[in-house]
Amino acid sequence: MFENQYLTTNIKLIFLIGFMGSGKSTLGKMLAQHLNYDFIDSDLWIENEQGKNITSIFTEKGESYFRELEINFLENLKPKTSTVIATGGGLPCYQQNMNRLNELGTVFYLNASPTELVNRIQLDNSRPLLTNISEEEKLVHIQNKLKERSVFYERAHFTIDANKSIEEQISQIKCLLS
Repeated sequence: MFENQYLTTNIKLIFLIGFMGSGKSTLGKMLAQHLNYDFIDSDLWIENEQGKNITSIFTEKGESYFRELEINFLENLKPKTSTVIATGGGLPCYQQNMNRLNELGTVFYLNASPTELVNRIQLDNSRPLLTNISEEEKLVHIQNKLKERSVFYERAHFTIDANKSIEEQISQIKCLLS
């Protein structure tokens, strides 16, 4: 019993937040390897729990339902080892999710420019909020959403320039953690 309590209190959680396309999943996997941590992607967790991809969940049940699934993810998050967690882009922006992230672990905001985000997601049709719109419309949508979400994202413990290489981002995060 004592041993389990001791292990639980020594678990470190690192959350990566930011807009879709900022590199949370890609960076998260590599960062976890560098730190010898486990890795969880909240969107993949939700897909596994629901047996459907995010686009299907949005189409069939709507965004509000999906946001409830994200809240459920946080409420059920009980990792047994130190873990890097990539969140969905909107997860920090609903209910008290950002407060919860900051309480549970160290939060890094991956900040990428709107133009960089459009470049990264232009060929990805799995983004339910950006399906069937032009590149120009995507840029305007991203700029507007970033304005809305920045009040949440900027409450992270640290901001990382996601326009830099993965290696530079990992190096910066490791320095900030030490």
